[in-house]
Amino acid sequence: MGWLLFFMKLSRWSITMVDHVLGRQLDLLALRSMPALRTELYDGWLLRFTQGFTGRANSVTAMDAGVLALDEKIAYCEARYIEHELPIMFRLTDMSQPAELEAVLIKRGYELRNGDGSLTQVQTAAIAAQDIDTGTLAVRQYSQANAEWVEAIATLAGKSVTAYATLQSMLVLVEQPVCCALLLDGDEPIAVGIGVVEGDWLGVFSVMVAESRRRQGLGTLVMQVLFNWAVEAGASRSYLQVEAQNSAALRLYAKLGYQPVYRYWYRVKA
Repeated sequence: MGWLLFFMKLSRWSITMVDHVLGRQLDLLALRSMPALRTELYDGWLLRFTQGFTGRANSVTAMDAGVLALDEKIAYCEARYIEHELPIMFRLTDMSQPAELEAVLIKRGYELRNGDGSLTQVQTAAIAAQDIDTGTLAVRQYSQANAEWVEAIATLAGKSVTAYATLQSMLVLVEQPVCCALLLDGDEPIAVGIGVVEGDWLGVFSVMVAESRRRQGLGTLVMQVLFNWAVEAGASRSYLQVEAQNSAALRLYAKLGYQPVYRYWYRVKA
Protein backbone atom coordinates (compact mmCIF):
# COMPACT_ATOMS: atom_id res chain seq x y z
CA MET A 1 0.00 0.00 0.00
CA GLY A 2 2.85 2.39 0.80
CA TRP A 3 4.40 2.07 -2.68
CA LEU A 4 0.97 2.32 -4.32
CA LEU A 5 0.28 5.58 -2.50
CA PHE A 6 3.73 6.90 -3.42
CA PHE A 7 3.18 6.34 -7.15
CA MET A 8 -0.35 7.80 -6.97
CA LYS A 9 1.04 10.99 -5.47
CA LEU A 10 3.96 11.10 -7.91
CA SER A 11 1.56 10.97 -10.85
CA ARG A 12 -0.53 13.82 -9.41
CA TRP A 13 2.17 16.35 -8.61
CA SER A 14 3.93 18.73 -10.89
CA ILE A 15 4.87 20.63 -7.73
CA THR A 16 7.91 18.64 -6.65
CA MET A 17 8.91 20.64 -3.57
CA VAL A 18 6.29 21.95 -1.15
CA ASP A 19 7.14 24.83 1.19
CA HIS A 20 5.31 23.50 4.25
CA VAL A 21 5.66 26.71 6.25
CA LEU A 22 4.14 28.85 3.48
CA GLY A 23 1.59 26.16 2.66
CA ARG A 24 0.37 25.99 6.24
CA GLN A 25 0.17 29.79 6.42
CA LEU A 26 -1.92 29.91 3.24
CA ASP A 27 -4.18 27.11 4.46
CA LEU A 28 -4.90 28.98 7.69
CA LEU A 29 -5.47 32.24 5.83
CA ALA A 30 -8.01 30.60 3.53
CA LEU A 31 -9.80 28.90 6.41
CA ARG A 32 -10.26 32.27 8.13
CA SER A 33 -11.12 34.14 4.93
CA MET A 34 -13.90 31.74 3.97
CA PRO A 35 -15.13 30.41 7.33
CA ALA A 36 -17.46 27.48 7.76
CA LEU A 37 -20.78 28.08 9.47
CA ARG A 38 -19.65 25.67 12.15
CA THR A 39 -16.10 24.53 12.99
CA GLU A 40 -15.06 21.93 15.54
CA LEU A 41 -11.46 21.45 16.67
CA TYR A 42 -10.77 17.81 17.47
CA ASP A 43 -7.28 16.69 18.51
CA GLY A 44 -5.49 18.84 15.92
CA TRP A 45 -8.07 18.41 13.15
CA LEU A 46 -10.68 20.91 11.96
CA LEU A 47 -14.15 19.55 11.23
CA ARG A 48 -16.10 22.05 9.14
CA PHE A 49 -19.84 22.02 8.48
CA THR A 50 -21.62 24.40 6.06
CA GLN A 51 -24.76 22.72 4.76
CA GLY A 52 -22.86 21.10 1.88
CA PHE A 53 -21.73 24.39 0.27
CA THR A 54 -18.17 23.81 -1.08
CA GLY A 55 -15.83 20.96 -0.26
CA ARG A 56 -13.46 23.03 1.89
CA ALA A 57 -16.26 24.14 4.20
CA ASN A 58 -17.68 20.62 4.62
CA SER A 59 -14.65 18.41 5.21
CA VAL A 60 -11.98 17.44 7.70
CA THR A 61 -8.70 19.35 7.51
CA ALA A 62 -5.97 17.38 9.29
CA MET A 63 -3.68 20.17 10.51
CA ASP A 64 -1.82 18.38 13.35
CA ALA A 65 -1.29 14.74 14.30
CA GLY A 66 -2.70 15.09 17.82
CA VAL A 67 -2.39 12.36 20.43
CA LEU A 68 -5.38 10.07 19.86
CA ALA A 69 -5.27 6.83 17.85
CA LEU A 70 -5.83 7.47 14.13
CA ASP A 71 -8.66 4.94 13.67
CA GLU A 72 -10.41 6.42 16.70
CA LYS A 73 -10.19 9.91 15.22
CA ILE A 74 -11.47 8.85 11.81
CA ALA A 75 -14.39 7.00 13.38
CA TYR A 76 -15.28 10.11 15.41
CA CYS A 77 -15.24 12.27 12.27
CA GLU A 78 -17.41 9.79 10.41
CA ALA A 79 -19.99 9.89 13.20
CA ARG A 80 -20.04 13.70 13.28
CA TYR A 81 -20.64 14.06 9.53
CA ILE A 82 -23.37 11.44 9.66
CA GLU A 83 -25.02 13.51 12.40
CA HIS A 84 -24.91 16.55 10.10
CA GLU A 85 -26.23 14.48 7.16
CA LEU A 86 -23.17 15.32 5.08
CA PRO A 87 -20.80 13.13 3.04
CA ILE A 88 -17.76 12.03 5.03
CA MET A 89 -14.89 13.83 3.33
CA PHE A 90 -11.24 14.54 4.13
CA ARG A 91 -9.33 17.40 2.47
CA LEU A 92 -5.74 16.23 2.09
CA THR A 93 -2.42 17.90 1.30
CA ASP A 94 1.22 16.90 1.57
CA MET A 95 1.07 18.68 4.92
CA SER A 96 -1.78 16.60 6.37
CA GLN A 97 -1.01 15.00 9.71
CA PRO A 98 -0.31 12.28 10.53
CA ALA A 99 1.63 11.42 7.37
CA GLU A 100 0.01 7.99 7.09
CA LEU A 101 -3.53 9.42 7.08
CA GLU A 102 -4.26 8.88 3.38
CA ALA A 103 -3.01 5.29 3.43
CA VAL A 104 -5.31 4.53 6.36
CA LEU A 105 -8.25 6.21 4.64
CA ILE A 106 -7.69 4.06 1.55
CA LYS A 107 -7.75 0.93 3.72
CA ARG A 108 -11.05 2.11 5.19
CA GLY A 109 -12.58 2.40 1.71
CA TYR A 110 -12.16 6.10 0.97
CA GLU A 111 -12.01 7.02 -2.71
CA LEU A 112 -10.85 10.09 -4.62
CA ARG A 113 -13.72 12.55 -5.03
CA ASN A 114 -14.84 12.92 -8.66
CA GLY A 115 -12.18 10.47 -9.80
CA ASP A 116 -9.21 12.84 -9.37
CA GLY A 117 -9.91 14.03 -5.85
CA SER A 118 -11.18 17.40 -7.18
CA LEU A 119 -7.50 18.29 -7.34
CA THR A 120 -6.97 21.98 -6.59
CA GLN A 121 -3.88 24.16 -6.80
CA VAL A 122 -3.13 26.90 -4.28
CA GLN A 123 -1.22 29.65 -6.07
CA THR A 124 0.40 32.94 -5.06
CA ALA A 125 1.52 36.14 -6.81
CA ALA A 126 2.80 39.61 -6.04
CA ILE A 127 0.18 42.28 -6.73
CA ALA A 128 0.26 45.99 -7.49
CA ALA A 129 -2.28 48.71 -8.14
CA GLN A 130 -2.69 50.06 -11.64
CA ASP A 131 -5.12 52.22 -13.57
CA ILE A 132 -7.87 50.29 -15.31
CA ASP A 133 -10.09 51.25 -18.22
CA THR A 134 -13.61 49.95 -17.66
CA GLY A 135 -15.03 51.67 -20.74
CA THR A 136 -18.82 51.69 -20.49
CA LEU A 137 -18.88 49.02 -17.79
CA ALA A 138 -19.93 49.83 -14.23
CA VAL A 139 -17.79 48.61 -11.33
CA ARG A 140 -19.34 48.14 -7.91
CA GLN A 141 -17.58 47.11 -4.72
CA TYR A 142 -19.36 46.03 -1.55
CA SER A 143 -17.98 45.27 1.89
CA GLN A 144 -20.45 42.40 2.20
CA ALA A 145 -22.39 40.15 -0.14
CA ASN A 146 -25.57 42.20 -0.42
CA ALA A 147 -28.70 41.12 -2.29
CA GLU A 148 -27.55 42.61 -5.61
CA TRP A 149 -24.20 40.83 -5.50
CA VAL A 150 -25.72 37.48 -4.44
CA GLU A 151 -28.26 37.71 -7.27
CA ALA A 152 -25.41 38.46 -9.69
CA ILE A 153 -23.24 35.48 -8.72
CA ALA A 154 -26.27 33.19 -8.76
CA THR A 155 -27.12 34.39 -12.29
CA LEU A 156 -23.56 33.83 -13.52
CA ALA A 157 -23.46 30.36 -11.95
CA GLY A 158 -26.86 29.44 -13.38
CA LYS A 159 -28.24 28.68 -9.92
CA SER A 160 -30.94 30.04 -7.65
CA VAL A 161 -30.29 32.86 -5.19
CA THR A 162 -31.16 30.41 -2.43
CA ALA A 163 -28.16 28.28 -3.44
CA TYR A 164 -25.86 31.20 -2.62
CA ALA A 165 -27.53 32.24 0.62
CA THR A 166 -25.03 30.01 2.43
CA LEU A 167 -22.09 31.91 0.91
CA GLN A 168 -23.70 35.14 2.07
CA SER A 169 -23.90 33.73 5.61
CA MET A 170 -20.26 32.61 5.47
CA LEU A 171 -19.05 36.08 4.46
CA VAL A 172 -20.89 37.65 7.41
CA LEU A 173 -18.54 35.66 9.67
CA VAL A 174 -15.35 37.04 8.06
CA GLU A 175 -13.52 39.33 10.49
CA GLN A 176 -11.10 40.75 7.90
CA PRO A 177 -11.87 43.41 5.23
CA VAL A 178 -13.98 42.02 2.37
CA CYS A 179 -14.58 43.25 -1.17
CA CYS A 180 -17.39 41.75 -3.23
CA ALA A 181 -16.68 43.09 -6.72
CA LEU A 182 -19.30 43.26 -9.47
CA LEU A 183 -18.98 44.29 -13.12
CA LEU A 184 -22.13 45.36 -14.94
CA ASP A 185 -22.89 46.06 -18.58
CA GLY A 186 -25.96 48.21 -18.17
CA ASP A 187 -28.11 46.16 -15.81
CA GLU A 188 -26.49 42.86 -16.80
CA PRO A 189 -24.01 41.30 -14.35
CA ILE A 190 -21.00 40.05 -16.32
CA ALA A 191 -18.32 39.28 -13.72
CA VAL A 192 -17.90 38.92 -9.96
CA GLY A 193 -15.15 38.15 -7.48
CA ILE A 194 -14.43 38.19 -3.75
CA GLY A 195 -11.34 39.57 -2.07
CA VAL A 196 -10.39 39.19 1.61
CA VAL A 197 -7.34 40.95 3.06
CA GLU A 198 -5.43 39.76 6.10
CA GLY A 199 -2.08 41.39 6.77
CA ASP A 200 -0.26 41.71 3.44
CA TRP A 201 -2.21 38.87 1.83
CA LEU A 202 -5.19 39.14 -0.51
CA GLY A 203 -7.27 35.99 -0.80
CA VAL A 204 -9.25 35.76 -4.05
CA PHE A 205 -12.40 33.65 -4.22
CA SER A 206 -15.40 32.96 -6.47
CA VAL A 207 -14.22 34.75 -9.62
CA MET A 208 -16.86 34.21 -12.32
CA VAL A 209 -17.43 35.65 -15.79
CA ALA A 210 -20.64 35.35 -17.82
CA GLU A 211 -20.27 32.49 -20.29
CA SER A 212 -21.24 34.73 -23.22
CA ARG A 213 -18.59 37.30 -22.26
CA ARG A 214 -15.54 35.12 -21.77
CA ARG A 215 -12.24 35.76 -23.60
CA GLN A 216 -12.90 39.50 -23.47
CA GLY A 217 -10.51 40.36 -20.63
CA LEU A 218 -13.20 40.56 -17.97
CA GLY A 219 -11.49 38.03 -15.72
CA THR A 220 -8.35 40.17 -15.75
CA LEU A 221 -10.43 43.28 -15.15
CA VAL A 222 -12.24 41.96 -12.07
CA MET A 223 -8.94 40.66 -10.70
CA GLN A 224 -7.35 44.11 -11.07
CA VAL A 225 -10.34 45.68 -9.32
CA LEU A 226 -9.62 43.36 -6.38
CA PHE A 227 -5.87 44.09 -6.56
CA ASN A 228 -6.43 47.86 -6.44
CA TRP A 229 -8.77 47.54 -3.47
CA ALA A 230 -6.39 45.18 -1.66
CA VAL A 231 -3.31 47.37 -2.15
CA GLU A 232 -5.20 50.25 -0.54
CA ALA A 233 -5.96 47.88 2.35
CA GLY A 234 -2.25 47.06 2.77
CA ALA A 235 -1.80 43.90 0.70
CA SER A 236 1.18 43.23 -1.54
CA ARG A 237 0.68 39.58 -2.44
CA SER A 238 -2.20 37.29 -3.19
CA TYR A 239 -3.28 33.66 -3.01
CA LEU A 240 -6.11 31.76 -4.62
CA GLN A 241 -7.36 28.24 -5.22
CA VAL A 242 -8.00 26.91 -8.71
CA GLU A 243 -9.12 23.47 -9.83
CA ALA A 244 -6.39 21.68 -11.77
CA GLN A 245 -8.86 20.86 -14.58
CA ASN A 246 -9.88 24.51 -15.10
CA SER A 247 -7.52 25.30 -17.97
CA ALA A 248 -9.03 28.73 -18.72
CA ALA A 249 -8.59 29.91 -15.13
CA LEU A 250 -5.06 28.48 -14.99
CA ARG A 251 -4.12 30.50 -18.09
CA LEU A 252 -5.61 33.67 -16.63
CA TYR A 253 -3.83 33.33 -13.31
CA ALA A 254 -0.51 32.43 -14.95
CA LYS A 255 -0.77 35.62 -17.03
CA LEU A 256 -1.22 37.55 -13.78
CA GLY A 257 1.92 35.99 -12.32
CA TYR A 258 0.45 33.32 -10.07
CA GLN A 259 2.59 30.27 -9.37
CA PRO A 260 1.56 27.04 -7.61
CA VAL A 261 2.69 26.45 -4.03
CA TYR A 262 0.84 23.25 -3.07
CA ARG A 263 -2.26 21.26 -3.90
CA TYR A 264 -5.11 19.67 -2.03
CA TRP A 265 -7.54 16.92 -2.89
CA TYR A 266 -10.44 15.06 -1.31
CA ARG A 267 -11.17 11.51 -0.27
CA VAL A 268 -14.75 10.50 0.45
CA LYS A 269 -16.22 7.46 2.14
CA ALA A 270 -17.38 5.04 -0.57
